[in-house]
Amino acid sequence: MSQNLNMLAVDTVDTIAGSFGNFDLLRKHPLKIRDITMYKWRSRITGLNVLHLDYQGECLVFMGSEKYPYKGVLDNLANRAFSEGTNAWTDTDHTCYTIETVGQEGFLQLLPVYADHILYPTITDHAFLTEVHHIDGKGHNSGVVYSEMQGRENTPGDLMALRMARLVNSSGSAYRSETGGLMAALRVLTAQQIRDYHRKYYVPHNLCLIICGSVSQQSLLQVLQTEIEPSIVKHAFFKPHDWRRPFLETPTAHRIHLTESKKQIVEFPEEDEVAGEVLVSLPGSSPTDYLTGTAVEILASYLTSSPVAPLNKEFIETSTPLCTDISIVENPRVKFCDLDIYASSVPTDRLSEFDVRLRKTLKEIADKSVDMVRMQLVIDRERRQFLSRIESSGGDVFSAVAISDFLYGAWDGTDLPNAMNQLVHYNELSRWSADQWNDVLRKYFVFSHYAVVYGKPSVKLAGKLEAKERDRVEKQVAKLGADGLVERTKLLETAQAYNERMIPQEYFNSFRLPNVQNISWITVQSMPHLHGQPLKEGGHMGNAELSEHLSQDPAVPPYYIEYSHVKLLTTTEMLSHEDVINRLENETVSYEISLGLDGYFSQYVRVSINVEASKYDIALRWLHDLIYGSIFDKDRIQITAAKVQQSLPELKRDGNTVVSSLFGRMQYSSSSTVQAASILNQLEFISRLMQKLKSAPETVIQDLETFRDSLTRTQGLRFGVTGNVLAQSNPKESWLRAFPSIDCVRLDPIPSAFDTLSPLGLNPGKQAFVMSLPSIESAYTVHSTKTIRGFDHVDFPTLRVSLEVLNATEGFLWRVIRGAGLAYSAYIILDLEVGTLSFSTYRSSSPFRAYQEAKNVVHDLAYGKLALEESMLDSCKSAIVYAVAKRVSTPGKAVSLFLNSRITLLNLAKALTALGNETLREVPASHTTDLLEQYQKVTVQDVVACIRKYILPIFDPERSFAAVVSSPAKLEDIIQGLESVGFLVERQELLTDIDDGDSDSDMDSSMTYESR
Repeated sequence: MSQNLNMLAVDTVDTIAGSFGNFDLLRKHPLKIRDITMYKWRSRITGLNVLHLDYQGECLVFMGSEKYPYKGVLDNLANRAFSEGTNAWTDTDHTCYTIETVGQEGFLQLLPVYADHILYPTITDHAFLTEVHHIDGKGHNSGVVYSEMQGRENTPGDLMALRMARLVNSSGSAYRSETGGLMAALRVLTAQQIRDYHRKYYVPHNLCLIICGSVSQQSLLQVLQTEIEPSIVKHAFFKPHDWRRPFLETPTAHRIHLTESKKQIVEFPEEDEVAGEVLVSLPGSSPTDYLTGTAVEILASYLTSSPVAPLNKEFIETSTPLCTDISIVENPRVKFCDLDIYASSVPTDRLSEFDVRLRKTLKEIADKSVDMVRMQLVIDRERRQFLSRIESSGGDVFSAVAISDFLYGAWDGTDLPNAMNQLVHYNELSRWSADQWNDVLRKYFVFSHYAVVYGKPSVKLAGKLEAKERDRVEKQVAKLGADGLVERTKLLETAQAYNERMIPQEYFNSFRLPNVQNISWITVQSMPHLHGQPLKEGGHMGNAELSEHLSQDPAVPPYYIEYSHVKLLTTTEMLSHEDVINRLENETVSYEISLGLDGYFSQYVRVSINVEASKYDIALRWLHDLIYGSIFDKDRIQITAAKVQQSLPELKRDGNTVVSSLFGRMQYSSSSTVQAASILNQLEFISRLMQKLKSAPETVIQDLETFRDSLTRTQGLRFGVTGNVLAQSNPKESWLRAFPSIDCVRLDPIPSAFDTLSPLGLNPGKQAFVMSLPSIESAYTVHSTKTIRGFDHVDFPTLRVSLEVLNATEGFLWRVIRGAGLAYSAYIILDLEVGTLSFSTYRSSSPFRAYQEAKNVVHDLAYGKLALEESMLDSCKSAIVYAVAKRVSTPGKAVSLFLNSRITLLNLAKALTALGNETLREVPASHTTDLLEQYQKVTVQDVVACIRKYILPIFDPERSFAAVVSSPAKLEDIIQGLESVGFLVERQELLTDIDDGDSDSDMDSSMTYESR
């Protein structure tokens, strides 16, 4: 083991003799990454497991009633605790419940409430009807879970994953399950079955609370001992002597390696049969062999992480790509992990070619031997990115490891220290020889048998599914009859009425609001350097240290740079494309080019480079060379265009992507980047570009040069620096060396997306575009109207609170839409740059009814028919505090909000959202946190008036427009509904002919074939 262990301790970890009440300390381990210490406790009485990773951070994450028998109590109290509601997901081997709060005060209050909901939920028949499945008064199936699966079940990813799970796991294995629940199974599922399942598995010895963040160990154990343990003891939840750990000690544990490779085809519904998907699964390493697991992860990065990675060069970076993306993921499972390789957008007539070429290519890589120079670069980069993730989202990193250990690790916690020792593994692997890497490559990627599932698009299946669903619903309606449909309506109405019973005020009164003054905000110093001007004496208030440091550097760059300092917790030669990629991989943590910032300013192109502080000068030189020194090569352009073209069929199968593009086509003009970059525009543009590259490639190159000249006009260039500026000896002079030839000019005004609105975007009303998408079975909608514009608008604080009231978990929209099972989610979004409010539904089973219910609840709030309680208003204000704190919870995020440089081509920043308030939004640097005081002043009367003035127009067809994408089976009902309220509906067709090639499949008929 290396003696140079960077930030990670390798102290011998002994079991610490210690206890608190019922809880024994099984394991204590100092990680020394940001001074993190890991504690694992277990109750000797109830078996409850608790893992606490204690480190300084305001956002706390932990993984997941009788005492609170009202729907919505948990989420409403969570909002009061400086949180933003709860979340949950189910994987193949676990269900994870999460909540985040700002500070420990609200967290410790909420923990017993949360534990009560996990261990002792009521699971009523009424809740089952709305949350899982019901049949509505028209005979259609709905429910929150059902709506989600309508949007997922027949997508290629889900179909292929389910087929693969059943291909590689024997009968009786829990890994063969569809975790979301197949729609056919959901239609016959009962609430009692769920109650029985919960009673069997939701027991304290099968539960682990994972808590990441700065919380007093004493206070945490006090809450566990005095508030959670007594309830468990009362329910006599004790570990039986014959209890077996799921997966490890059940029939699922009897996993065997394949004795031969298996291949199957699964069809998925799609009108465009040009491209499909491929999933290859191999047996990986043991889930507790953490060193080998890390080696496999690094090999995956070596093989696929950049354009010069071996698999990318072979399959993607060619003029005729075999796919547009390859991902390799190792999923922990009992005995051995599943090593899954997923290839996207594979030409349909070449699907069966992929796995054969993949195995051949992997063998050639092993035979030639791993390139150890590049491997070392990959390891170093993985280490840098790991430290970056710890800085930005440490809770997510550690909780993922903790979940895997709880499922598959030693029961006494002895595997945990090794599981958390990621940096030690990197150090060990950096000393491996080429032979060791080749051995791992051969063992896990080359010599083992594998299973492959080909996802094949089928226009026939799309029609078959539509007809089958229509026939099923018709038979269901006939079977129920008129009386049965009336009964179903009454059942649903009764369930909704029961679920939405008023929560007694005593629950809120007993839950004190945390003090916002106790939040420790990260201190940021911000200082703009105006083009060609020396820094002003003294600088901004509170920025004296940064101002003094910058003043010591006499250089005066002739362009705008904004420096933001935060105490962080952690050429002239010609280069080939491959050399550029390799050097970037070696010298940066990450790099990116994108449009816009934080959902705004889409007319900007943003280039960001994230580096270690010691490579500040190198990053600046890279920035200059990438912007000004890159050469447009015909072959590279053709390869890039071919990749984009081949990825389009996959993109246009996604309902959310298509409805966003359809909405953008209505709202913006052709001069907008939103329009230009949308899937609907790219379907047409890329085809024309490919033809132009064949006939006149020199004109394409000239167009790109002209585009670059436009982007790099000095009048629009803005630069930003985020990080430990005080550690740089000459932070300004470095810019003069990297950018010596930029002249001092007057800055152009800040361009706004508002200037690219279409006539309909400027004056919305009456118009509705609808589009059929055979690849989905649910619907996605957007309704939009005009509203306030400008980040400093006087009504913004009130409107922000009003939106929280409507959008909050268990808020008004949640209750009438998700609570009624009409959609998986619904929300209203404010765009202050262009001045629009938009109501959206996601994976909706009844989109027009969801629109009507939203309209009704907004109307009733606006005119006093529905009361807004003070307690709910307080909860919403607290949820906003959480949202603000979440955005500035790490140094990079904090700086990105206070970094106020107008930028066209650069953000040298740790955070991706690198622009901020002063320059782009034209508000004070501290505007985001200053608003907290304004939010607290908003009254119930203010919210009611705001809803009436600004939000009601969304639901007025005279003042709004709509974009809808749905399954073919739902389209006619949606059109009728929209027309009935006054919309002028126009059908839009999705372009399918984007490839001149022959898409007929010529697949091996000897393979197993399955369609659904």
